[in-house]
Amino acid sequence: MRAAVAAICEPRLLDAPETVVAALDACAAATDWLAGAPAERRRADDVRALRKALGYCWSVAVAADPAVGLPRFRELSGRADGDVAWIVRENGKKARLAKLLPAG
Repeated sequence: MRAAVAAICEPRLLDAPETVVAALDACAAATDWLAGAPAERRRADDVRALRKALGYCWSVAVAADPAVGLPRFRELSGRADGDVAWIVRENGKKARLAKLLPAG
């Protein structure tokens, strides 16, 4: 899952609306899977690698088409999950996304 998300969120590939939507869908599906994983599974190396990838990939996908991506990314903020909160925080630190988000 990590490899798939990382591959589809390659910035130079996100030049068409369909690929941006596919990248956002992949990020959302992987984030949903992570949020549903049991706590003991989340400590596994492969799951930690997925979380790190999502800490980067969301910002790439959103920056490719902010009008489509920002609403989907903002939905993550309301989720009561520590890993999802980390993903939101990490992506918010990326310059490509930070310039699109309100300060604060």
